[in-house]
Amino acid sequence: MRAFVFPGQGTQYVGMGVELARAFPEARELLALADRVLGEPLSQVMAEGPAERLMETEVTQPAVLVYSLALLRVLQARGLQADVAAGYSLGEYAALVAAGALDEAEAIRLVRDRALAMVEAYPKSNRSMVVVLGPEREKLDELILRCPAGEVLAAAGYCAPGLHSVSGTPAALDWLTRQLQEAGGPSAQVKSVPVTLPFHSPLLAPAQQTLRRRLEQVRLRPPRCPVVANVTAAAETDPQRIVELLVAQVVRPVRWVETMGTMRLLGVGELWEIGPGRSLSTYLRKLDRTMKRVSIEDPSSLEAALAEVAEVAPSRAPVALEAGAPEPAPAPPAE
Repeated sequence: MRAFVFPGQGTQYVGMGVELARAFPEARELLALADRVLGEPLSQVMAEGPAERLMETEVTQPAVLVYSLALLRVLQARGLQADVAAGYSLGEYAALVAAGALDEAEAIRLVRDRALAMVEAYPKSNRSMVVVLGPEREKLDELILRCPAGEVLAAAGYCAPGLHSVSGTPAALDWLTRQLQEAGGPSAQVKSVPVTLPFHSPLLAPAQQTLRRRLEQVRLRPPRCPVVANVTAAAETDPQRIVELLVAQVVRPVRWVETMGTMRLLGVGELWEIGPGRSLSTYLRKLDRTMKRVSIEDPSSLEAALAEVAEVAPSRAPVALEAGAPEPAPAPPAE
């Protein structure tokens, strides 16, 4: 079985979509669709920047989604479909498109409105999220429960063993950093994430009401394949439940380690990461070296995957994957 997975915020870069649009008309059409839907030249900001503008949440989120959908459209135009789908945070919206539950245009509008709701929900701060490397999940959760009174800490994502993201107030993140360094010494590392909002934390709860209203206006169809949800790490197929989980996702952590466990239980043999960067493929290397990995992030990787599939099409054998030295652990997608 083949799973399509999609990355979240934090994987964007200036120049997104330029080569892809030159190589594939389907990608050009998707980028043009996004510009029409949003009523502004998102594709130009993706291509030319400036980087500061592309880093703004209300631009970043639709940009990452649109690039992922452009790659997906090329694959689907050539007959490739997912047996299971999942996405890291905002990537879950791309997963719903891949599963046929959500239209491309509606997904783009939803993600833009979701991002705007988050921006309005909480004041921006350059100290909103950190990546924590070293401690196991249980140790991290224990520390979060001990957060000083009046401050907020929340696990934002469990990405791989010993690799997590945490959101919170600046003082709480400073406290967590001191606690981890004192307890873990040099092996415990805490790195700031260059975002301005505490994603997947109760601090963004005000955005949930706005997102719920928008989702109630959307016709979400039953997906044609299971979509593994961030909040439950379970395969979901009921549209009403999916809506509830998308709302809950705003304040709940991304359970990516468990998501990959569900993929194994479902019989997934190959994981296709579709979108900018290779963070999700790298997490899989830390989680399960037996599952095949395909990273599709640009025209060359897309063409290589298509060529490989064409060669093994009769038996639908797993696609040949990345080789070489292990990659360093990347920062988790911020959102």
